[in-house]
Amino acid sequence: MSSYESDGYVVFRNIIPQRLIETFKDHFIRFKKANSFFYSQSAHNWRRTQYDIDDHGLLSVSIENFTDLLLSPGLVEAGHRILLSQAVLECLNKVAHNNLGYYMWQNMIFDKSTETVDHVDAWYLDSDPAGHLIGVWFALEDIDGKGGAFHVYPGTHKLVSNDIMNEDHDTFIHSIHRFSDGLRKETLLLNQGDIILWHPLLIHGSSGQRIPGFSRFSLTAHYSPYLYRRTSKGQSLMSNDYRYRREVIENLSRLRTFKNYPILSYKRRVSAYRLLKGAFKTLINSNQQFMLMSRSNYY
Repeated sequence: MSSYESDGYVVFRNIIPQRLIETFKDHFIRFKKANSFFYSQSAHNWRRTQYDIDDHGLLSVSIENFTDLLLSPGLVEAGHRILLSQAVLECLNKVAHNNLGYYMWQNMIFDKSTETVDHVDAWYLDSDPAGHLIGVWFALEDIDGKGGAFHVYPGTHKLVSNDIMNEDHDTFIHSIHRFSDGLRKETLLLNQGDIILWHPLLIHGSSGQRIPGFSRFSLTAHYSPYLYRRTSKGQSLMSNDYRYRREVIENLSRLRTFKNYPILSYKRRVSAYRLLKGAFKTLINSNQQFMLMSRSNYY
């Protein structure tokens, strides 16, 4: 689509049916009440929900890869029905123009805005060849900005230098901040069921709550062509290289279909390994908090 190519993002309206959102919300409420065990993207450690519920009943930190939570099958299935759907695949193919098959690389739940620092995704994860990873943000309620909002810097996917890929994380974040200073920032206010697709080099982030108690109930996920190698920081190999083919085959071996949905996700044994690793780190008290993506850490 022309707006994705020119601006680096596009909004699709009314993509996720309300019935799927309501089912997901019901399971998420149960998840919070059950003092569930999860990995937080915003804190970069394993946590229990009871320690992160604020005075308004909102979970203060994000959940990363919630579809890996083996002890929460209802939440996992409800999430898969949203994230792996035919409707999402059709949106991916509209911006990619190539009808590639996709798998979901990562996903997150946001109940309360974590005020994510401005960044580009390609430093953390991208496809090889670069630029084919697509980020998607899902509005699970009307987003009017009172609880924070997702924002983008249109066109910056064409301007960001590859030099930042060689920087350490703190330097990278400060470089993005200096580069975006003075550029046009667009805050995206959406209705329930709308989604945003964005390019891995587009500068984006989120604001914090404007009014205490207001949520920003949403999901994000990243999708990459399953015949492309996974990479980050601009690293690449020739597609006919043995290592390239081997890594693609290894990644394909970890993927599965969820019922009859067309987008692939990781197999349960991969999820089990991540969960057990997190539980072990918690037990041995090797579970420090690293707020790498918090805006307050940088500016």
